[in-house]
Amino acid sequence: MNEAEFVSPLIKALNRQTFQDFEVLIVDGGKHGPSVDDTVSIARKMGVHVIAATFQSVSEARSIGMTNAYGNLLVFTEADTLPPSNWLQLIINEFDDATIAVAGAGVPFDASSLVCLEYAIYNALRIIMGKLPNPFRHVSASAYNIVVRKWAYQKVGGFEPDMLPNDDGILGRKLMFIGNTKFSPNTATYISTRRWRKEGFLKTNLHYLYVAENFLNFLAPLLAPLKKRWGRFEKA
Repeated sequence: MNEAEFVSPLIKALNRQTFQDFEVLIVDGGKHGPSVDDTVSIARKMGVHVIAATFQSVSEARSIGMTNAYGNLLVFTEADTLPPSNWLQLIINEFDDATIAVAGAGVPFDASSLVCLEYAIYNALRIIMGKLPNPFRHVSASAYNIVVRKWAYQKVGGFEPDMLPNDDGILGRKLMFIGNTKFSPNTATYISTRRWRKEGFLKTNLHYLYVAENFLNFLAPLLAPLKKRWGRFEKA
């Protein structure tokens, strides 16, 4: 909500997709009510279906979008992303009959050299961990770029509010146990690093320490206090 600055560029990027058989849903609302800026009016003028709802977390908002979606493939992204024109087609190319989910990379479009390097290392780790044999294999998913078959999303319970933050990473882990999932650097989308600009490099990295549990399961209990602290700020 309150994403007027970003929603128009995102919708324009989606309208430029080479694959055009899709619908766009935006869920607006939250426990504090609807957006007070021009997010909703901009989206509706651009032909997007806006769902007004009351919810307590971003996890619930994503599940509301899933419930209202007609398609069998759910493509999740966020307001401050800029997908390239062939993004959806590349995603479709990654799916075969056995694939239930594809997680894609994020490439910063507005970051310093240091943050770009950090994301390059992070995406490299995601590639490596996604290719390891079980039980070491992990598919690290991010809500700005994950695609899931609708039945699989429903079977594992989707994004869980109790897992905030990192509900997207936990979703990727749950999906691994019921079918073939993959991390694909080919389906990268461009993402904003506005949190780095707002909060600074050190504070932002402290916030994102919870991502370590996507690669090393035993860290989850150790990171629980940090997640509890930051989870309060992930509420819608």
